[in-house]
Amino acid sequence: PLAREVESDMASPVLTAPDGRRAMLLFTGLDTLAAWQGDARPVPVTGPDAAVAALDDACDVLLLDLGSPDAAVVRLSQLWALAQRRPWLPAHEDPVVRDALALAVRGRPDIVAARLEDGTVHAPGVTRLVLELRPGLTQTQVHDLTQIVGQALATDPEVRLRIDDVAMVLRGA
Repeated sequence: PLAREVESDMASPVLTAPDGRRAMLLFTGLDTLAAWQGDARPVPVTGPDAAVAALDDACDVLLLDLGSPDAAVVRLSQLWALAQRRPWLPAHEDPVVRDALALAVRGRPDIVAARLEDGTVHAPGVTRLVLELRPGLTQTQVHDLTQIVGQALATDPEVRLRIDDVAMVLRGA
């Protein structure tokens, strides 16, 4: 029998921003690909395979249909969900993130309440973490509490995959 190649690797365009962030380009149709670069040669790929390729190339985002009116960004949390073939949820709705926050504030009487909210008012992909603190805390105590909670979320690998960015809001109870 003749030997044949079952799978091959293709080069995908990757853009690198001045700050080092990397983005892989992906096009959803021949029209958007041709509008970006007329002589580009398309290779069909599934969404999960494109996400895996982007992660393998250390990309932070996928840029869909660059240059078209419908261009979109697939953020890192969305890339991981797609690569893992699991549904993506915004971090403020994700039970894994909610459980991690509950664990991070458990046993801290100076934190009266903690909740996650949609933080897109700050920027796309931002999760707002609201901490309601007991009145009368010193600046050092507040700093220590925010560090403890932030560190607990940042050091949990599964949570890190599900949160793109956080804006912490402090309120008096």
